[in-house]
Amino acid sequence: MSQIPHTIADHETIVRIIFSPINVKFLKDGSRQILPNAFRSPADIDEVSVIRLAYSTADFCKNLGKSNEKPSEKRRYFGLASITAEQVRSIQADIVSTPKRQNPAHADIKIGFIPKKGEPLPTEYRIKIDELAKRATFYQDPNPESKVWEGQIIR
Repeated sequence: MSQIPHTIADHETIVRIIFSPINVKFLKDGSRQILPNAFRSPADIDEVSVIRLAYSTADFCKNLGKSNEKPSEKRRYFGLASITAEQVRSIQADIVSTPKRQNPAHADIKIGFIPKKGEPLPTEYRIKIDELAKRATFYQDPNPESKVWEGQIIR
């Protein structure tokens, strides 16, 4: 694979790994909805880990999610969510390239606020994570036990 550019283009598809039940609301009609906490930074940092799909694959995203499962903490891999860099920026959030050795396509969404453990987000930042969840497209994994992505093409 060629060198990954540091600049993230607006058209790039960004993937967030979704865990159940912490990131998913199960609706009465049988559908699933991404909860805003899927895009909330952990305490004491302003960064939500995501993957730049143009420089990765759905299989890689899935297997990374499976390797980060923590069923005892209600973190079981469930699927993937996609959003474009332009959609992230349109709500006055930012997305920056933060490559890791094991994940050169790693990036972080930053909302401009560092949350404190146990404290609610101020309204303007809560609105940002609500909007990220609304704008993202959720792809439930049809076969979580498989090592390959068997779901819809992620856009």
